[in-house]
Amino acid sequence: FSDTLQIREAEALAFLKEPSAKTVLAAFLSKAEALPALDMDSFKAVMKEVQQETGIKGQELWKPVRVALTGMISGPELPAVIGIFGKEKVCSFVKQVLNKYV
Repeated sequence: FSDTLQIREAEALAFLKEPSAKTVLAAFLSKAEALPALDMDSFKAVMKEVQQETGIKGQELWKPVRVALTGMISGPELPAVIGIFGKEKVCSFVKQVLNKYV
C-alpha cells in the first residue's frame, strides 16, 4: 500500500464534495487522533461518536471515510482496512483528503 492516496473515481470525488463529507472527516480525524491506537473496535466506537455528534448517518457517514481510506466508494470492510492500516496511516489519509479533495 502506498502512503499517498490517489482518488480517481469520479463518483468518489463527487461524494467528497458533499457538505457532510468534510464534517464527517474532520470529526473522525479529531477523535481518531485522540486515541492511543485505532483498531477494529475503537474504529466502530469512533464512527458511533461521529454519528451522534454530527447527526449524520448511513452512506453520508460511512462513504467519506471509505473514500478517504481506499479511494473508492465500495470495497473491503472498513474495520478490516483499519486493522491493516493502523492509526497513523488512517489519520494520514484522512488529512490528505481534507487538504486536497474537500
